[in-house]
Amino acid sequence: MGLKAIISRVAGSSSGIQARVGLNESEANQVHPLRDDGMTVGEVAALQEFGSRDGHIPARPFLRSTLMWNRGIQRELKGVLAQVSRMVIFQGVSQLVAMRHAGAWGARKVSEAIRAGIKPDNADRTVREKGHDMTLRHTMTLLAAISYDVVKRGRIAFVEGDEE
Repeated sequence: MGLKAIISRVAGSSSGIQARVGLNESEANQVHPLRDDGMTVGEVAALQEFGSRDGHIPARPFLRSTLMWNRGIQRELKGVLAQVSRMVIFQGVSQLVAMRHAGAWGARKVSEAIRAGIKPDNADRTVREKGHDMTLRHTMTLLAAISYDVVKRGRIAFVEGDEE
C-alpha cells in the first residue's frame, strides 16, 4: 500500500473516534439489587468512585485509579495504541475495529483491578456484615456492568456485545 493511501485512510477517518470505558448503559440504569431506595447500579458506581459527601463511604476510584493514575497501565496503554495504530496502517483494519480492541483492553484492565481489590479496605463492620473483605464485589453487579463503547464524531458507533 502506498504512503498516500495510508495517510488518506488514517487521516480521513480518524477525526473524532474514541473508545470509552465505563459501565454498560443498560446495566447502569438498573436498580442495584441490594438497594431498596431505587438507587441504580450507575449511581452506586459513582458513589464508590467518588465516595459520599459525608465521608461514610470512602472513594474507591476503580476507573480513575486503573486508567488515569496508574503509570504502569499508562505505559501499557501506549503499547496498545501503538499496536492498534499498526493494525490500521499496515493491516488495513478499520479504525472502528482497532478502537474496539483498545476498548476491550481498557474494560478488561478495570475488571482485573476490581477483582484484585480497590483500596481502601472495607471497614471491620462491613466485613462482618458481608462475610468477606472484598471491595466492590459483594454482588458482582458492578463488575458485570464494566464495558466499553466506541464513539465516532460524537455518536456511538459500537457497544460491547453488539453483533458484527
